[in-house]
Amino acid sequence: MKIKDFMKNSGFKVLALCNLSSHQYSIVLYLMNTAVSGLDNVVTNVKEIADILNLSESEINNALFALSD
Repeated sequence: MKIKDFMKNSGFKVLALCNLSSHQYSIVLYLMNTAVSGLDNVVTNVKEIADILNLSESEINNALFALSD
């Protein structure tokens, strides 16, 4: 989904109402930043995201699992 479509379809409102954890919000915002930067694909791994967000790999895994649900 393009970021403009996300904004038009109340994506930020949905995010606000989702009651995500701080780790989940960090991941979502990190990925949204890649979208607005013009990147169509992100190739990364749990360790890299954990290092960037200053979280443990298990925290990233748990947040990703919860987001996928």
